[in-house]
Amino acid sequence: MKTGRELWRAVPGLWRGLTRQAFGNMGQADRLQEDSKEARILAESLGGNLQRSTSGATYENRKHHLISEIRGKLGEVSKILAKFGRNDKRKSRVEFSEKYYEAYQKALAKAQRENREIDFDTDLEGELLQYKDEFIAFKHLLDEVGNDLWQMQAVHTVDEFGNPTLGVVKDYLSKYKSFNKEAIESNRASFESKLVSVYNMTPDMAKELTDNILRTDGAVNLEDVGFSITSRAKFTPGAHKRRTLGLSEKAEFKEFMENDLFTNVSNAAKSAVRFTAIEEYVGTNNEKINYRLDKIQQELIDSGNYTEDQARERVDRLAYELKDYFDAESGNYNRIESPILNWAQKNLLFVTTITGLPLATISNFVEFALLTKSLTWNQIFGKGGINDIGRAFVTELASIAERGAGAVTGRPTPTRRDKGGHAVARELGFFDWEVGAAHTTGVSEAGHLRQKLLDTYFKVILLQQWTNAARAGRAALAGDYIVDKVSIVSAALESNEWTNEAVEAEEALRNLGIDPRFMAEYTVNFKDAEGNTRAPTAEETKKFDDFMRDGAFNFVNEAVALPQSANRPKIFQDPRFALFTQFQGFIATFTANHIPKMWGEMIVRGTPAMKYNIFATLSTMILLGFVSQHLKDLLKYGKTTPYFEGMEYIRRGVGASGLLGTGERVIDFFFPMYQERYKTTFGWAFGTISGESAAISKGLRIGGLGADVVTGDKGIGEAVVRISPLTQAAAQVTKDLPTFSFGEK
Repeated sequence: MKTGRELWRAVPGLWRGLTRQAFGNMGQADRLQEDSKEARILAESLGGNLQRSTSGATYENRKHHLISEIRGKLGEVSKILAKFGRNDKRKSRVEFSEKYYEAYQKALAKAQRENREIDFDTDLEGELLQYKDEFIAFKHLLDEVGNDLWQMQAVHTVDEFGNPTLGVVKDYLSKYKSFNKEAIESNRASFESKLVSVYNMTPDMAKELTDNILRTDGAVNLEDVGFSITSRAKFTPGAHKRRTLGLSEKAEFKEFMENDLFTNVSNAAKSAVRFTAIEEYVGTNNEKINYRLDKIQQELIDSGNYTEDQARERVDRLAYELKDYFDAESGNYNRIESPILNWAQKNLLFVTTITGLPLATISNFVEFALLTKSLTWNQIFGKGGINDIGRAFVTELASIAERGAGAVTGRPTPTRRDKGGHAVARELGFFDWEVGAAHTTGVSEAGHLRQKLLDTYFKVILLQQWTNAARAGRAALAGDYIVDKVSIVSAALESNEWTNEAVEAEEALRNLGIDPRFMAEYTVNFKDAEGNTRAPTAEETKKFDDFMRDGAFNFVNEAVALPQSANRPKIFQDPRFALFTQFQGFIATFTANHIPKMWGEMIVRGTPAMKYNIFATLSTMILLGFVSQHLKDLLKYGKTTPYFEGMEYIRRGVGASGLLGTGERVIDFFFPMYQERYKTTFGWAFGTISGESAAISKGLRIGGLGADVVTGDKGIGEAVVRISPLTQAAAQVTKDLPTFSFGEK
């Protein structure tokens, strides 16, 4: 049971990122990162600090980069399928995948009957025989990717002599199939019954395993579902002593396995990366994290500011918070066990998303102001700059038009996303669903069956295209921005003159996860012990490339917020509060990271140039906030909102800029802009609290409109129009269209 003081100290956790709160000071006597260097290093490796003093990718960024690199090696799916005369549609992908699996299995069976290795020059049969050369090349590519996955994991699974203990499955990716969570979720009763009959599980065991499969992020095979942190200061990843194919080779589970080969490769990469990252940051049997926690405890004692008991208590508290972080990141934090509540919540979230976000793209206009954040005047208006940003949006709009024309004519559409900022954004992994609109708006909790529909919905309302264009525009500037900062640091090192500009450049690089001194040395070539210039080693080049990738990734995220487990408050990752935190993923991340960063650069420690840039950014955000709200008013009412005027109108515009963050909800709670009349105190309390949940509010609104229809206060048409901003906008667009009489009197 927490004391009043502990609860008060936990209040900042409502707007701080999870790991930032975990490593933050708990009162004046607590100086965790000041008294422990190891705590500061660990904090930054888990995304716990806004201003960094160390370099390197955080835990979640590391996972993202590894998956992006693997997908990049495989190449674009559309280009692979084009070699086999197919397009990149779900149906076409599955058909090709089934043909590939069938051709491989037939060739394997033939080779096994004759007790020899497969030779696709003679063993390939069926429809893909006409693409024999392409088939063989693709098979070799899958083997290379599969070997990379094995190597990635093998370095962490060795015996006492350093030999890998991870089993090898020949032609792994030509056989591997992952769970189809949509199929399991839609027919889980059959799935559980097969687990009982095939594996002799009890019904309770089968239910628990199914829950783990569906709820654990990244769980794509049986080796993944055992991951959960259940004890303080102890982190136990799932067993991965050997590689097995699990259910994929059992005919009874065929309907529950993914048939899309490319999705299976992606899922295999996720599984391998998940294990690798845990091993790198947590360690086998928790060795690395436990060692670091012990070291932090000893450094606190050595500082003289903590007694042994106080140090142990502080580290226990940290371990408990990190347990919650890893559980939240893997989807195991405070699960809702009740099937009824789980079903009700998913459906409420889904319905509210469809009816409540049709104009979300207009609200995102303020994001445009952030695309030039941290850039100088010359970078914005010089070569590239605003032109690259504009080109990204034009490319996205052109792609939409061409895909629409292709859908009508049936002809293939050209790929416009293979150059410029779009190419960089794709390489950085920004076009994957996991970092798409569903995650930035916080509606990914709606369930697997609805995720693809929501993905389509966000494309229809153009929110996904807006996000892609914003990221591509920012990505186009990343390389030049980093190189410019590195050149400033290099000049300062050579002249030993550290101007405000040089100090600012070094801090900017460090906050992007980049080691500025290493990068500066790399650009002017390294020197050996005798002072002679030497070329960088392969390891140094890899380090340089990793810094550039992580730096560019973070540079984009500084403008277009990417919600992660580390950078959002814990409450926004608690499924029990999902009805109250829906649509808040972006703004919660913005509040926890972007606003305090801008405050620091504007007020606390910014140079004059930094302050000017932030002031311009903030002013533009407020302006675009008013613009976005006015455009929404025109669509919904055909004029400026009839509900607000004066200070309330100004307050709404400032709130639309996002600069009030999640604090706007607190203001609205006590000083609501929409006045409601309640007859009782209980009615006020219920109405006010339910108003903080988009889903509950929508349910009550629909219920109230239904009651108005029954009592005759409103017609059905008027009630339908009021359900969603989309229906309101449609009514405004169509109200002036001519009506036609067909002889009625």
